[in-house]
Amino acid sequence: MKIVSLTLENFRSYRNPVTLSFNDLTVLIGKNDIGKSSILEALDIFFENRKIDSDDVNIEAKAIGETAKLTVIFSNLPDEIDLDAGAKTNLIDEHLLNSEGLLEIKKDFTSLAKPKTFIICNHPSNENANDLLSLKIKDLQSRIKTLGIA
Repeated sequence: MKIVSLTLENFRSYRNPVTLSFNDLTVLIGKNDIGKSSILEALDIFFENRKIDSDDVNIEAKAIGETAKLTVIFSNLPDEIDLDAGAKTNLIDEHLLNSEGLLEIKKDFTSLAKPKTFIICNHPSNENANDLLSLKIKDLQSRIKTLGIA
């Protein structure tokens, strides 16, 4: 996989969402104390699944209760993934890609604990399936009978 972009929001000096695009060779150039190291540290926090320090949340955002967010978009995705015990599938069939066909992962640091992680995807919707994740087994079985699926 290859990183396409990184978006920082409420992370250190990056108050508003800022997206950096990456190519085969990406160079960060700028004056001292402008945020180059923050970009590299954001990537380290993202990939190492580290907690953030209270100083990592933008001061203005922290004052109004907003959280720091890091989003990374990937290309050159694997053709096949192994979900568990040999159940092979792919990101397309699992509807895990965004509207551009890329893998987009967002981490929201709602506290200084480990972040909440989301996949931003273009998932299909269906009136009879929008609430499946919140249903209990009995309700799922009832829905299956009602729709005549089984």
